[in-house]
Amino acid sequence: MRSFGEILRAQRQKLGLTQRQLADSVGVTDAYVCSLESEKKSPPPYHTVAAFANALQLDAEQLWKVAVKYRERQAVERSRRKAVARRRNSRISNDSLQQGTVSESQIDDFFNRPEIQMTTFGLFQKQPKEMTMAEKRVVYQAINEVQEFIIGRVKST
Repeated sequence: MRSFGEILRAQRQKLGLTQRQLADSVGVTDAYVCSLESEKKSPPPYHTVAAFANALQLDAEQLWKVAVKYRERQAVERSRRKAVARRRNSRISNDSLQQGTVSESQIDDFFNRPEIQMTTFGLFQKQPKEMTMAEKRVVYQAINEVQEFIIGRVKST
């Protein structure tokens, strides 16, 4: 499947338009068109995608679907990078988890994150404040192991 930028470039060239001509018809700069075609920028919001589709004689809904897929891939990649950075910054190894050397304050900080609170409630029907420290340690270790597994799978795809 072709990317958003590839579709823009191919259709623009097919119609014999320059980047400047396309930009003028959509109401953006030619530098912006160039950055979209080279995928240095994410696809724009729907109304701009629709303007590009109109100028390039394409179906706006189909072009929007391509844009959304690209945005979703970017969101997954950003999430993966954040998880890797968070893990790197925490510098907590599985060995220290298994030996119980992770401090209670580190575990409490972990459970103060909104996404962890929602996950804990969703899985165990308990808020973190209702859990014992032993339960928190087990959940903490399990979530970190799952996170490592997911990051490994994302890297291999």
